[in-house]
Amino acid sequence: MKNKPRRGIIGKIISAREKYSFFSGDGEKVLVAVSGGADSVCLLHALHTLSEQFDIKIIAAHLNHGVRGAESDADEQFVRKLTTDIGTPLIVGKLDPCELETASGSLEADLREARYKFLFGAAARSGAEKIALGHTSDDQAETVLFRIIRGASPDGASGIKPVNGRLVRPILSASRTEVEEYCASNNLTYRTDSSNADIRYTRNRIRHKLIPLLESEFNPRVKKALSGFADMLVEDIELLDSLASFSFADSILSRDAGSLILDSRALEDLPRPLLKRVLRNAALEVLGEDGGRLASIHVESMIAICTSGATGKTVEIPCGITAAKEYERLVLSKSAPDDTETCGDPRSFPITSTEGTFVIPEYGITLVLEAVAPSEDINTNTNMMIGYFDSDKLGAHMSVRCRKSGDLFHPLGAPGERKLSDFFIDSHIPRNVRGKTPLLISERGVIAWVVGYRISDDFKITDSTKNVIKITAKRL
Repeated sequence: MKNKPRRGIIGKIISAREKYSFFSGDGEKVLVAVSGGADSVCLLHALHTLSEQFDIKIIAAHLNHGVRGAESDADEQFVRKLTTDIGTPLIVGKLDPCELETASGSLEADLREARYKFLFGAAARSGAEKIALGHTSDDQAETVLFRIIRGASPDGASGIKPVNGRLVRPILSASRTEVEEYCASNNLTYRTDSSNADIRYTRNRIRHKLIPLLESEFNPRVKKALSGFADMLVEDIELLDSLASFSFADSILSRDAGSLILDSRALEDLPRPLLKRVLRNAALEVLGEDGGRLASIHVESMIAICTSGATGKTVEIPCGITAAKEYERLVLSKSAPDDTETCGDPRSFPITSTEGTFVIPEYGITLVLEAVAPSEDINTNTNMMIGYFDSDKLGAHMSVRCRKSGDLFHPLGAPGERKLSDFFIDSHIPRNVRGKTPLLISERGVIAWVVGYRISDDFKITDSTKNVIKITAKRL
């Protein structure tokens, strides 16, 4: 028999903690964002009440953004008195409103970004592991409507997450009415932000005009319906994300700092919803901290080149990242494809002995050289990271470098020399890899090995070979 859902703010916080494992206990520090409004006052008081039961330590944080002048200062003084009365430590930050004049064009967005930046900084300074926010089911309903109106994806339309990294929202299942009732029953006063009534802001128009219209004309419980819709979306999205993470891992051919290579054949077989998530995950990995600039149009462009049969197509995504279809690979790189064919490091690295270990971090490899006896096994070697060479033809003074304009190469088994660039193309070596591919150069200055791909026919083992050198390339 299922447990009945707990009622009231305290009950809902306890239920949320059990469902989402908000707090680990053991004296864990929790930073509570307190603006002075009813939601944050309710959250601070309730968590303080539960702090012994949860075994957590509460720290309050308030950002005076200064946008409303004296009213903002009054908010700060209110929060200072509130936390003193409750006995909770308080961290206060102040913001110069002039700092909000950014290119975003949205005061709301600028304030939100500044608030989160302050909260994460305060959490770091105080040692808090979680940041508790006072969003309610009313905020959830407004957010879902706001995002649907703007054409959000299912991920966006799922609204506010109960847990998002270090951010937790313990009263997300509670309504604004329940919050105000809790404040009244506990004799808690709170501040009212006058800007919340300004219908110049889209969110306020949704709150004061659209939702009342929906309640009166369509569904009096529309806010609960929207919150329930968001919860169902979250469950579906979690499943898709889980499946996408497995597909993403299976499609990775190689990864290093600033680049990622995926098997486009594996991607082409994925259902479109999974493909979108896999490509988004790939782009976010390469973008790193700039992931917030990735938009759905970028993911759609990546899908287009990934599913096309043509090779060589590229698309630009934010921060100088390029996605390129290279034969059966999808390559995401921080360098534009036209630049990646050039040599990453023009220097030549000497190999001064026919035996020993040579570490070349510039190419991310170690070469191990050793003399071996001729054998039939040499001719059946299929490991492209191991090369067997006629030591006398190779010479004692070799070097490693990257490609140069006009390079020629005689691939093993080919009738003669050809342009190295043609070998790269015919071997389906991605363009962003070509300039980083190490080349072993003989004492005579001839390419003896395109490391990891093919040795030169000029240095192969023959019946007349007297001395054999085995060179093993290992990734660092």
